[in-house]
This record gives sequence, structure tokens and C-alpha cells, in this order.
Amino acid sequence: MSKKNWLALIVAVCFATAGGTRYFLQITNDKKAVEAVLIEAMEEASPIGNAAYWQLPTDFDDIPQDPENPLTEAKAKLGEKLFFEPTLSTHNVGCNACHHPDAGFYAGVAQSVGFGGVGEGLERFIDKDAEHIDAPPIKSPTALNVAYRPNSLHSNKLGSGKVVFPVGGEDVELMASVQSMNQQTDSLWAQGSPLIKNHLRLAGAETQVFGAIGAHELDNLDSFLADPEKRAEYLPLFAAAFPEMSPAEYSTDVTIAKAIAAFERTLITTNNRFQRYLRGEGSLTLSELKGAVLAFTECAGCHNLPSFAGTGIYAMGHGHMWLRPDFFGDVPELPKGMNDRFSFTGNADDMCKYPPMQWYSVTKGNFYGHGSTYDYLPDFIRDHTSGVMQDSFLAEFADSNGFELDTLNLGLSDVEIEQLTDFILSLEED
Repeated sequence: MSKKNWLALIVAVCFATAGGTRYFLQITNDKKAVEAVLIEAMEEASPIGNAAYWQLPTDFDDIPQDPENPLTEAKAKLGEKLFFEPTLSTHNVGCNACHHPDAGFYAGVAQSVGFGGVGEGLERFIDKDAEHIDAPPIKSPTALNVAYRPNSLHSNKLGSGKVVFPVGGEDVELMASVQSMNQQTDSLWAQGSPLIKNHLRLAGAETQVFGAIGAHELDNLDSFLADPEKRAEYLPLFAAAFPEMSPAEYSTDVTIAKAIAAFERTLITTNNRFQRYLRGEGSLTLSELKGAVLAFTECAGCHNLPSFAGTGIYAMGHGHMWLRPDFFGDVPELPKGMNDRFSFTGNADDMCKYPPMQWYSVTKGNFYGHGSTYDYLPDFIRDHTSGVMQDSFLAEFADSNGFELDTLNLGLSDVEIEQLTDFILSLEED
């Protein structure tokens, strides 16, 4: 019997008799065998049955987009400048205050601060003496890979359209489509709140920028182009991005939100070791490969988008930000103040449920969980996969109301946690 056939026989026996994939990973150090198992795991985890689903696009034309906001290079170029433009707000704060490139477009600190902060970049902190402070009581999400999410925020409340994207480029001509989960929530889109923008039927990236314009007081849209230098700088960019518009429409929230969202859609994480490996441009260590197999066999059922974000919502029991000793602000009134799906729908079945967030460059954000209650990735993985409850409110609510939690008990060993950590580190952008 050939070596190849012997290997196939050993794999088959391990899978059939001794705990399947995870047992096989424990007993082998054969990289080629692990790579073969990885490809099969990626195919099985893909909703279209093809491993190419997990390869992120390097070509501009393949970036996922909202059909209601066609993506163009001119629009993305304008959006990039607007993303970093502080004069959109009278507080002189741009989007990058809470979504910093060096932090993987997270805030890089446990509690982000827009206006009412001091310092720049990763050294920006809350000015407790400021009269008005914009410091949300929940972790600032990343702008990376938002192109794949039909909904946004930790409650998934923004976004009512869909996202479409090709899979596999020239090699695999397949289209994937992800529909918003807010299709039947029209009655909740109240006037006077960012939710009203859901009536535009745009996807999550676009609608989130609309929401941010109001929530974070980008309140200088009407006058920032009145400055002669800004007009000279921006008018050609607006004209190229929106040739069908008159200049009077350039500074509306609709136009600016669509441009910034176009830029954010281009923030696709392709410059990391795992994506290069998928393109055949590099290799992974044995530990990283084993961690990848664990990710696709144990995690991708929930983290089911190419970015490892997810389309569902789950009550995992992670702690809220006000559990941190350095939390700034008042503890919100519970349960409505948890920024979970329940805070949007009022449906008790949505209590403490949040969507799985994407994994790429999550390590650059420095904190983990919707409340930034973890600062060490292996600890987060261990607790997340073993059902540890940080949220005492959720535990009490579950006990008294017969509430079914979504906590996991995968029983990962220390070695498996290290392997999964190594794989997630391979997702960090250069």
C-alpha cells in the first residue's frame, strides 16, 4: 500500500473511531494531511460548498457592495478623505477618532471617545472635565470588512437591504447574497432616530454611517464646504464620485454617508498570512493550520461570513463595559440599555443577544467582547468556548425566566486554545 493510501486509511480510522477531526489533529504532525483536512473543513463550512468562499477579494470589482450604492473608485477616494475629515463636526473630530487604522480600525482602547476626548490615535482618552462627552458604553466596532455585513452595530439594528458579492474571482463564478435581518421591523424605525434611515433600504455599512452622522454629531455638513480651501479640495472629488448630482446635494447626509461607506467597503483584509496562504503566496505553521481547522469545524457555524463575522445573534454571556473598573459614565437602565438585539426589538427572546463579530486584525483592537472585558485573546477564547458567564444579569434572567442561553462547551485543551490563537494572529493585517 502506498504512503498516500496509508495516510488516507489512518485519517479515516481516526475520524471514525476516536473523536474525529480534533483527535486527528492531536496525533499528526503531517502538514499536508492537515492542509487536506483544512480544505475539506472550509468546503463544509461554506454556505455554497466551496472553499473559495473564504478567500477575500483583491480586485476592486469583486468587493461586496450594496446594489443601492454602486461602488466606484472615485466614490471610495472621496469617502477616504471624508473619513479622516475633522471639520465635518463642529467638535473637530473625524471618524478615525474611534476607528483608527493602527488599531485595525477599532478604537484601540477599551472605551472609545469621539468629542470630549483628548489626544490622537491610540493615545486618545476621555477628558472627564469636558462638558459634553461622546463615549459609548460598548466596544467600538471595526470598519474592516463591513462590506460583508447586511446589518451593523452590536444590535444589528441598522441596515435593511442586502449585500451581494462574487466568490472565487475568475476560478469560481458564484454569487453569494446576504439579506438584512431587519426586513420585518419597519414599525420600529422611529422618526427622530438613526433607525429612520432604514427606510432607505440600504445595507449595514451605508446605514451605519447615516447613524453615526447623528449619534456622533457630525453636525457641520452644511457649512464645511463653505470654506474656500475645502471647496477647492473637495468639489472635484464630489463631482467625480457623484456626476449625476448638483453641487447643492454634495453636503447632504445621504451623499456623505454613501461616500464614507464606499471607502469602508474597500477596507478588505487581504494583506495577512492566511489570505496569502489561500492565494498560494505563502505558508502557515503547523499550529496555525491546526487552529484554522478548529476554526472551520468548531466556529464557522456561527462565524459564517467570509470575514468570520456572522449573520445570526447569540446570548453568550460576555460582560458589559460597565463591569470594567475604568468605565466612564452611568450604568444604563437594564435591560434596555445593553445595546443588544433586545434593546432594538423589545423581544425577550433577543435578550443579551449579539452578532458574531469579524476576526481579521481583531488583535490590533487590544480588547475582546462587546464590553471590552477581555484584554488577552487566549482568555477570551477559553471563556467563550467553555460557557463562562461574565454577565450576572443574564444568568439571573435566564434562571428566573427559563431563558435558553447559547453558551458553548467545546472543551478545548490548552494546546487547542493556543492553536486557535495562532490562527487568529495569522489574520492580522501587515
